[in-house]
Amino acid sequence: MRYGGCGLLVGCGPEHSTAMRVPVEVSAAQFFDFIQGSERVVMFVSLDPAYTYNMALVRWLEQESDNGIWFGTAGFLDLLLGDTPALPFLHVGLYTCGVHSPIGALPGYYLFQNGRMVGWDAGLPGTEDASLIAKGSLLGFVAFAFTNDVGLILKGFRFAAEEATGARLAQRFKRIFEEVRQSRAPRPESEGGDLTDAYTTLGVDPSASDEEVERAWRDLRVKFHPDLVADDPVEFERRSRLASKMNRARDRIRAARSS
Repeated sequence: MRYGGCGLLVGCGPEHSTAMRVPVEVSAAQFFDFIQGSERVVMFVSLDPAYTYNMALVRWLEQESDNGIWFGTAGFLDLLLGDTPALPFLHVGLYTCGVHSPIGALPGYYLFQNGRMVGWDAGLPGTEDASLIAKGSLLGFVAFAFTNDVGLILKGFRFAAEEATGARLAQRFKRIFEEVRQSRAPRPESEGGDLTDAYTTLGVDPSASDEEVERAWRDLRVKFHPDLVADDPVEFERRSRLASKMNRARDRIRAARSS
């Protein structure tokens, strides 16, 4: 499944070029197609259905973007139970970003640039947001004073927390995207690709043993063998490309370790 243009926007066409994007629900099976569909992608992985996308973050990013950011949301349990390498892919991505997770992946916001994970954030309010949250929460108390509706205090707090956190995350995410863009000048792809990509493709940490690398390669080859879907030409072609990529990844790791 491919994603494009109008499917991600509230509206379509030049007159809606500044319309805020709506986060797209992405299944485990659609995960890789989605993150490779745009240069920049912000994927929110949620463990609790009540923990939803921070729409203030979307708005803050959209205000200064060139409509080149895609926003997606995925369920952690769907990624965990899905028959795809999405979860190990995220696990290795966290490792390369300096984030260690004992459960394979973490809920939160994942940043991808050209299909490669470049950052992660839990997306929760921090101590640096306390001042803005306190000021914004005053609106809830003012509304409560006039209506005696206690629920307005909670709504005011949530609104203030979302705005403060969204603004901070947007600045951090834009900085990460720009730093990655500047540090990675266009270059021709080598036959084996980048070493980090090789580990990511196989879903193993760079610290994995040779036996673990081989086992990961074999397991993925068996799980995604093209012959298993020979009656589906589209899926057969996709799996054939994936098989070639996995072979190149294993060869790239072998070459690096033997040099």
